[in-house]
Amino acid sequence: MTNDKLFGYIGKLKDHPIQFKLREISEGDRYNNDQGAEYLFEIAGNKYSVGYIYRTEDDDDWAQAECYEMNWCHCNDKHIEADEVYQLIENYKSVVRDNVLKELGI
Repeated sequence: MTNDKLFGYIGKLKDHPIQFKLREISEGDRYNNDQGAEYLFEIAGNKYSVGYIYRTEDDDDWAQAECYEMNWCHCNDKHIEADEVYQLIENYKSVVRDNVLKELGI
């Protein structure tokens, strides 16, 4: 699974026990502009971020602006594979149960 597909998958989840928070990204000035979004959520005490931005960079002496896309999938601000996050979401109840058992020392 790619980061793009994971982002779309999360967007389709309704009534899921994970509280997904969508944050729109819109930043820029005269020469640089970022447009995008990210989902922020937590599983078993770990904070996740899955998102993307379309970045446009320009300058007065450039012949043409540069545009590119960046996407990410992070756990506690470190890169993580989208497949791993997908599996955590799909198996959320088992992950929570295992985490509780671990905390209890069982």
